[in-house]
Amino acid sequence: MDSQSNEMLVKLKVFLVYVKIFVTSSENGTEIVIPLYVTYDEDLQQGFQLTESEYEQRKSSFSPLRTSTIKYDVIVFAHNGTVSYGYRIRSISGSKPKPIAAKITVSSLVSSTTRFGSYSQWGSGDFNLSAINFVPGTGQVKQDNMYNTYYWKFRINSSTTWDSGMVTADEETSDAFLYNKKGVLYPKYSDPQSGIALIEPRADMVPNPRTPSSTYRTNFMKHYNTSFGNPTYFIWDDVQVHHMIPVRFNGSDAISNLIPLWKPGVQPQNGILSHSVLNSWWANYY
Repeated sequence: MDSQSNEMLVKLKVFLVYVKIFVTSSENGTEIVIPLYVTYDEDLQQGFQLTESEYEQRKSSFSPLRTSTIKYDVIVFAHNGTVSYGYRIRSISGSKPKPIAAKITVSSLVSSTTRFGSYSQWGSGDFNLSAINFVPGTGQVKQDNMYNTYYWKFRINSSTTWDSGMVTADEETSDAFLYNKKGVLYPKYSDPQSGIALIEPRADMVPNPRTPSSTYRTNFMKHYNTSFGNPTYFIWDDVQVHHMIPVRFNGSDAISNLIPLWKPGVQPQNGILSHSVLNSWWANYY
């Protein structure tokens, strides 16, 4: 290969750096959208993998007639016991260089213990694009079954070949998400007055039911009123004192395992979570 060919085949290793991850979750499932920008500047002979804000900050430095950008959304959708992952092309800008091929791999990793546990690969989707596939609004998707409650992470690799060279992007892995076996995300919640935060459970608990004491609610109410003042966001008659690790899984009556939530049938308000939301999530835990 001559020196000119060497200069034309540029391999630049960059990280899939992103800040914004858009998460939409309900009792029916969870969608995660990760925006990715792949840019190649022919004058600089450099490629970049950028967040949306980074792209806006840097685009003025790119050669306007010799820079192209592909905007992707990597999408993960968990629903009814399945998880789908893939990509959608949002837009392509710039006249040259032109993308002629790309490969995007979205892999799912799971931990059966905690978010800080050991992760193993569950599945992956390898998506190969040729020149005719670079069409805004199009994409590809792969689906796997979920089966159990796990902590999930998603790893993304992408490489793009341009008609004047190649950009290779290194892998990046998302934060952990706790899904039950139906694909519903475990809520992140803190009581607005006390700041008591919902405990994240392990993902490998098995039923070991016990009977709670008859005094746990009264004990918690006394603790709450003494430590945080009389409640201003609710009245005690309208809330359930919830065991964050349920008694079905041998959750204790300790103050540290309790949090006030709206009783089923009470209209949620004031930023307080409904007990029904957690009941529904735990119904599909095991």
